[in-house]
Amino acid sequence: MFNILNLDPFEFEKFCLDFMEKKLNIKFKRFGPGKDDGIDLISLDGKIICQCKRYKDSSKLVSICKKEFEKVKNQSFKEYYLLTSAEVSETVTKQIYEIFIEYMKDYSFVIGKNDIDDFLSDENNIDVLKRNHKLWLSSSLVLDLYLNRYSDAISKVVINEFEKETKYFVETKAYYNAIDIINSNGIILLVGDPGIGKTLTSKMLIRYLLINNKEFRLTTVSNNNLSKLIESMQQNDNPEIIFLDDFLGQTSLSINDTLINELKSLLKLAKIFNNKKVILNSRITILNKAKNEKEEFEKILDEIGIKECLIDVNDMTKLDRARILYNLMYHNGVTKSSYETVINNKNYNTIINHKSFNTRIIEMCAIREKIVKPPNFFDYVIATLNNPKDVWKSEFDRIEKYDVVLMYQLYTLGNNYIPIDVLKKATINFLLTNEYDVDRYSFDESINRLSKSLIGIAILGKKKYVSVLNPSINDYIQNYLLDNDAELKKIFNSALYIEQVDKILSLNSSYIEEHIQNFDKLVAYNYYNSFMSDEYLDIKKKIEFIIKFKYCDKSIEKYIRSFFEYDLKSNYIIKLALNKPIREFYSLEDIINNVNSFSKMISKADYDYIEKLLEYYSGNNISNILIEKYFIDILASALEYKLVTIGEEITNEIINDISPDEKFIEKNGEMEINNECIYSIEQQLQDELTLRGNELINDIENLGYNLEELKVDYDSVIDNVCVEMLLDDDLKEFINELKSESIDYDYLEFVQTSSVDVDDIFKQNYNI
Repeated sequence: MFNILNLDPFEFEKFCLDFMEKKLNIKFKRFGPGKDDGIDLISLDGKIICQCKRYKDSSKLVSICKKEFEKVKNQSFKEYYLLTSAEVSETVTKQIYEIFIEYMKDYSFVIGKNDIDDFLSDENNIDVLKRNHKLWLSSSLVLDLYLNRYSDAISKVVINEFEKETKYFVETKAYYNAIDIINSNGIILLVGDPGIGKTLTSKMLIRYLLINNKEFRLTTVSNNNLSKLIESMQQNDNPEIIFLDDFLGQTSLSINDTLINELKSLLKLAKIFNNKKVILNSRITILNKAKNEKEEFEKILDEIGIKECLIDVNDMTKLDRARILYNLMYHNGVTKSSYETVINNKNYNTIINHKSFNTRIIEMCAIREKIVKPPNFFDYVIATLNNPKDVWKSEFDRIEKYDVVLMYQLYTLGNNYIPIDVLKKATINFLLTNEYDVDRYSFDESINRLSKSLIGIAILGKKKYVSVLNPSINDYIQNYLLDNDAELKKIFNSALYIEQVDKILSLNSSYIEEHIQNFDKLVAYNYYNSFMSDEYLDIKKKIEFIIKFKYCDKSIEKYIRSFFEYDLKSNYIIKLALNKPIREFYSLEDIINNVNSFSKMISKADYDYIEKLLEYYSGNNISNILIEKYFIDILASALEYKLVTIGEEITNEIINDISPDEKFIEKNGEMEINNECIYSIEQQLQDELTLRGNELINDIENLGYNLEELKVDYDSVIDNVCVEMLLDDDLKEFINELKSESIDYDYLEFVQTSSVDVDDIFKQNYNI
């Protein structure tokens, strides 16, 4: 029979839709469980509604139905169906029928597990069964579609594992991409990080092929012994699925010329016989090493046209992650008390949104829950995600020492999009400084080996950037370096970039007590999409570094004082000068107290910084008259700029409080901004900005300054707020909302878009 509970809420709702459409031969729309006043499915004509209840037993079903009746009794429809995964007795069926008697013609409107089993056992409904993959394995009818369809003992084991492993599987975007590739190309190479689901996806792809073609048989081999497989292929042209798990081996040492030559022969034979399907998978690190070191291997991939399918956690939706999390907990028997720590306060959101979300980590926690017996399972999962040593340690043990150096340099340079030229300089410098043999080292080869396994390459603005492929890699490196002070110290002492020094000190702040070698020679770089300009970038970042770590070193005092000779953005200068410990250590008082000279350095500063500077002056007996003379115009300009920002916030608040009828008018069939509304907002803005401006001026005057000569051009401020432009943005948003409400969604488009959300996955009863 069928184990309906293998389906999560998303899958059960989808199955119910397929079931009802086939049963009644009409089309339905679906809604998420718990939404829309008790309606999960509704016929397109609105006459029939269905409720889907995924329960383990029917003990609570009658009381639930009484509540559901109160939700729907005032709605306009003619018939009501209840579908449930529970077995429903005659007594319970009768009670439910009596609740909905005015909407149910007979008992057949109550559809329980036995009814579903009978329906799916009918060969005429095999199409519904095929569309709901997790139910395939629960019936002798379906098992017959692929049992005894193997060519060897290993293949038999693979097929026998289907029933056990299918329940864990979530059909993600990568799975459907794989189906498209195997159907169109015949050969697929599934690649990805350790623990991301390559093998499981491969097996589900095999299952898909076996179900959809009764002639296919599965063939696989152990230990990459391809010679026997090649011999078999040469002797027969039978329809065949060839599966090679980790076909390049678990380590780079497995790659040899014999393997490459045999693989070439096998893939060419598969192309000759168009009734062969080949499924390969590999860790991306090993694959890239093979491509890099074995030129013949990369030629094979290009020549035969093998398509890669990257399984990437970043491509998984939040809903997919939620389903994976639920499935792994439910089917690995995580206790209800532990499960409740995950659903309390919707803690599951923290897990599925975690930067290091990884199927292997979640599964490991679920399996070990009964052994470890953590007092709080949620905290245990988060702690494991925060410190995923077990996931990445084996990967780092396999890669070459030069590649490890590159990864450590990448970590210390930052978290996202490091310019590849910066990474290269840092890596080469470390190797040279620490006397590595670099005669035969190639940075490009390291990049090729690590590409898509531990690092990703992005072309941004015609320039190459590098980042770790999964944030948990950086977590692993961080924990390793925290436990290896000698390695961390070597990186610190050979750092080229201020960003590296900053990152290392965040791990071990005690290093700041020592002299930073060649601090004045450290350089900085810009991250992609940084808002910091490149001009004087080194100095700006060093100022931030000095303030952050309170870095005091008399040997660089002259260097620090030289910062005031550059045309820096004023805010940086003020931040440095007003930091009391830094100012006093590097004797900066003579610079800041020279009001005439210093006012020229900070002429473009923001209002808040100037206000702090004036506070400093007022407490240090600097002549108020002198301050007023040199700062009155600077203050006026900064104040007007600040009022523009305040004005934009006020305007948006006003716009949000006005109804569309007041803001917009229809003219010649088009929506336009009401000019009277613009005038009204500008009048309100004038009054509010004048009030705010006077408050800010009073704050400065309370410091003892006379600002009678300070003039604020409020008309200019209002012009720069651009009320009409903000209203125009609001009009565009309003029009888009009107369009979205009037869209008549195509049925197929609608059912392909899930109405189940993350919360729905965890609302169901958890009965393991």
